[in-house]
Amino acid sequence: MVASLSLYLIPYIALFALALRMPGRRSLAAFAVVTGVALGSLAWYGFRSADSAPGGAGLFLLMGTLFICSAIAGLLAGVATRAAMLWRPRTRQSRTRSAFLVLAGFLALPALVGGASWWSEWQRRPPDETCLAAKHHVTIAGADFWLPSAPVFAPWTGKDQLYSFSVNRRMRDFCSLSLETEQPVTLVNLSIDVGKLGFEGRPSRDRFCASGDRDLAKLLCPAEVRADFPHTISVYSPTDYDYRRMLGSSGQGSHAAFVKEKDAAIQYGQPLEVAAAGDFNRYANGYWVARDGMWHNEASEPFTLHCHDISPAGMLHCSTTYRLKWGPQVSYSFRAHQDDVASAAKTVDANFQALMRILTRK
Repeated sequence: MVASLSLYLIPYIALFALALRMPGRRSLAAFAVVTGVALGSLAWYGFRSADSAPGGAGLFLLMGTLFICSAIAGLLAGVATRAAMLWRPRTRQSRTRSAFLVLAGFLALPALVGGASWWSEWQRRPPDETCLAAKHHVTIAGADFWLPSAPVFAPWTGKDQLYSFSVNRRMRDFCSLSLETEQPVTLVNLSIDVGKLGFEGRPSRDRFCASGDRDLAKLLCPAEVRADFPHTISVYSPTDYDYRRMLGSSGQGSHAAFVKEKDAAIQYGQPLEVAAAGDFNRYANGYWVARDGMWHNEASEPFTLHCHDISPAGMLHCSTTYRLKWGPQVSYSFRAHQDDVASAAKTVDANFQALMRILTRK
């Protein structure tokens, strides 16, 4: 690793030294323009072509481009240092001052890059054990939830940024918000993405899956179980301040949206075509509605999905929205083959309900 980094210092040192050899301002300006344009063109071409290069050529091209970028950095540092030396009156120059100026110019850019890299790493540091072990008391539309510090959650208060627990800095921010008050944190929306538990090695993920919260960890961590979960879940407040309304979309629920479209089609004399598909009636506008009261959601409506085709052939992306009996509204989606939509929907909804029971249990 050290040897590789040392290799990239060679073009930096070479261009820095060449810039210092320029005898006057005009020669320095000409050198900066000609060399800068040439190196900049090569770097632009390298980055532009790296993605489309076949096989391992792309990686080789990217490494070469980074080599050129090191030369550009050396050119910038050398030109700035030499310009400062030429700007100072000769009567005020000494070997000590010149040596200090050269050293400062040589180290300034690496120090800046190193400082930015250190700050970035510091911002990405893992949360402390208190934060990772915490259970955060939140409320959504008057319903109480207790959230562990797991990367699947992304709470939003409606006032601040999204507190995505998959980002260390955001989790630390929410821990500060949650642990510094005895009152529950009021949320507008809670996004849940169980797919993020597939990224092993993250401290928050590994800590959660090995935690004492056995019921939730057992429900979410095994890969074979996650396959039967909704891909995305939003539990939110169905009020006028709901984030979905602010985005211009409806929070009325899937069944109400279906009835509205069905009534409009009848009014215009073009009733929707319908075909039986297992426990569902499948309508031409993409809605799947549970038949004959065989299945109701928590709002006591016939369970309703809206599905559209995706690749590969025969696969559908389905979503549903309905009101939970204790107040919040939920939207989630999943993928299933068109022949398995009914069974997949029942499994996915059962897993979702199990998740809600655990999260609402103190």
